[in-house]
Amino acid sequence: MREIKFRAWDKKKRTMLWDDDFVISEGKPVSVFGGEMDFRIDGILMQYTGLKDKDGKEIYEGDILQTGISGFKTVVDYREGMFCFDPDEEGDRRHALMMILDLKYKVEVIGNIYENPDLLKPVKK
Repeated sequence: MREIKFRAWDKKKRTMLWDDDFVISEGKPVSVFGGEMDFRIDGILMQYTGLKDKDGKEIYEGDILQTGISGFKTVVDYREGMFCFDPDEEGDRRHALMMILDLKYKVEVIGNIYENPDLLKPVKK
């Protein structure tokens, strides 16, 4: 059975919140518990895929992965009912199941699109 977990990006504070820091209630904004105060944030939820990278780090939506094959970087997202990524460096928009990624590629989580957007910028030569 797959573990269902989330994390949330707090847009205002620009910080990542983990599942112990908040609760989700009926599609409303994320509720954060800060000591004795409860408050809501403008946050973006990301779900755990149920998979881990080559070092055992959990893979979430929004994570930036680097493949061991060529060092290619890609982003995990949820499309068409599955967690996927775009595996082709030449821009082929094929979707790959995360299970295939888990079995075929040795990947590493190197960051996420909110805390490390610069990781996706092309390197100037």
